Amino acid sequence: SDVRYSHPYYWAGFVISGGNNSTRCGADPADPGHFPIPITQLGWYTFEHSFTGVSGGPLTVILRVIQKSSGTVMGTWDRSDPSDVIGVTVGGNAYGWFVQNEIPDLAIDNSLRTGLCHSGDGDGEVEERDSHKMHHQHFHKNSTCGGQGGEEDNVNSDDEDSGSHFESNSVQSSTFTADEDSQAVTMIGTGTHDGLPVGFTMIAVDNGNLAPGVFTLILTDGYAFTGDPTSGTIAIQ
Repeated sequence: SDVRYSHPYYWAGFVISGGNNSTRCGADPADPGHFPIPITQLGWYTFEHSFTGVSGGPLTVILRVIQKSSGTVMGTWDRSDPSDVIGVTVGGNAYGWFVQNEIPDLAIDNSLRTGLCHSGDGDGEVEERDSHKMHHQHFHKNSTCGGQGGEEDNVNSDDEDSGSHFESNSVQSSTFTADEDSQAVTMIGTGTHDGLPVGFTMIAVDNGNLAPGVFTLILTDGYAFTGDPTSGTIAIQ
């Protein structure tokens, strides 16, 4: 589904409507059959796509244009096609893009995808890249959508050469990132290193079947290492 916009000669502003195609060619945003709305006030607006439906059923996309300063919903369109079946012809961890922009003075600030569920787990032996020392690492990040009991978010690491031990006592933030072939989680918080309080940053990368994962731990007392798992798993989804 797409949001169509134009800079018409008969309105002082933009005309916006919603449709099922993904290109601007041949589309008329002012077509009364697509419930067009005029945007005449200067300012920033949010173009929002919400995807709903159940597996095996048709995908429904709700398009909204929202005035950012006031939160006013300027227009809403519900779009669906029976051939768009969730889990069969549509769905998955994909991407969005601006296909065409024919208006040189239409400013676009950013594009964000939100509302996805993520979780992460890792446990096993890690070989440090610089020294080749062995560490045992463990981390767990509950699903960002909740509904997962049992183990709390945590990070633990044992330096098997020196015998030093780190364990978290509080995870203050977690950030998931992804590119075409890998996913990563960054966890930041506080803990103890050999009994002394420290802050920590842990980064775990899941490269799927393409390459081994990567585990990085940085502590505020100066301790840090990056290594590649030699056993166990790093799984981020």
